[in-house]
Amino acid sequence: MFMMSVSQFIILGGWLLQGNFSIRLRQAFSNKAVWILCSVYVLHLIGLIYSADYAYAFKDLRVKLPLLLLPVLFASSTPLTNRQLNILLTVFISATFISTFISYLIYLDVIHKPFGIFGIFLFSFLIFDYHYLYVSLSIQHCGC
Repeated sequence: MFMMSVSQFIILGGWLLQGNFSIRLRQAFSNKAVWILCSVYVLHLIGLIYSADYAYAFKDLRVKLPLLLLPVLFASSTPLTNRQLNILLTVFISATFISTFISYLIYLDVIHKPFGIFGIFLFSFLIFDYHYLYVSLSIQHCGC
């Protein structure tokens, strides 16, 4: 989860470095898909009416804030070239394969989970201890 937050801040930083905010925001909000994706967050805002626990509701809205921001950032950013997209997909597929393979070796007790600082580093950057649904979704995306 830590790396997901860091990567979102890197995306935001890259977007801020590109400049031309007003032009890019107009470009993003002229895209119907952005409005549809942002409406998911608006539905959560409307759901506050029925909430009895506002502390949890506001925490939930904070966690779901990327549902509002990421579509705008992606729609208003410079699109990737085919070469960049191929590199990105190759890295994603390779990382998913390697982490799945290492997780399988840990499951079979061929290798042992590393502990200490090195173990914390590995488990925060790789998907060993993620829920099996996240891992299976990553593997499924590699097959698309």
